[in-house]
Amino acid sequence: MVGPAFRDIGRRHAGQPDAGRQLAASILGGSSRNWGPVPMPPQPHVNDRDLKIIVDWILQQH
Repeated sequence: MVGPAFRDIGRRHAGQPDAGRQLAASILGGSSRNWGPVPMPPQPHVNDRDLKIIVDWILQQH
């Protein structure tokens, strides 16, 4: 697996008022250079309900 631990993602976003929106945008649209040279591909197939579950869970991992 390439990428940071979910705990590290949760820690980085902890306490940020817009963390959920930013994380959701990264999941749906992909991201690059946030955690190193390997980009995260977009996941546009994730529906709104599942996206909220994923984002909430990641943000609880700090």
